[in-house]
Amino acid sequence: MHFPGGSEEFFGGNGRFITRRLWGVGNTGPYFHHGLYATMREAILAHYGEADAARSAFEALTDHERDAVIEFLKSHQVLPPGTRWQIVDESHRPRRLPQP
Repeated sequence: MHFPGGSEEFFGGNGRFITRRLWGVGNTGPYFHHGLYATMREAILAHYGEADAARSAFEALTDHERDAVIEFLKSHQVLPPGTRWQIVDESHRPRRLPQP
């Protein structure tokens, strides 16, 4: 992105990404470096290169375990000021965790 617009280098892309912190990921979307994916699951499965081992480990989990990872990530949210509950749904209403 630091090369002149229209140049070969400009269109060559940037292979470097700054990884976002996970805190607040439950409040954000779309996901991935370019915002192409609507869900966290899609973003995880789209990782290759340096993150290939993490994606492979996620794929090796059972369906229930993958769902648990996604629920854990969704719990990383910044709640609005004045929220009285620590576990909330998408509308910031109190929510109970599912029992195994």
